[in-house]
Amino acid sequence: FPAALAGVLTVLVLFFLGKELFGPQVGIVAASLLAISPWSVQISRHAGSTPLLSLTFCLGLLAFLHCHRPP
Repeated sequence: FPAALAGVLTVLVLFFLGKELFGPQVGIVAASLLAISPWSVQISRHAGSTPLLSLTFCLGLLAFLHCHRPP
């Protein structure tokens, strides 16, 4: 269950990452492509640390961009 939850949260975080960088349309396309990507689906099925790696990387990048946004 935690690996599947991390996979779903990665799709959500990638939407916000694409929205932050390029706009809402790019966020929707990026999240959609990740949701149907065979690589992402296979990674989310394994109960290891790999789904958490992609989630934490996307969360870290989103936090970095959010904190370094010009005022």
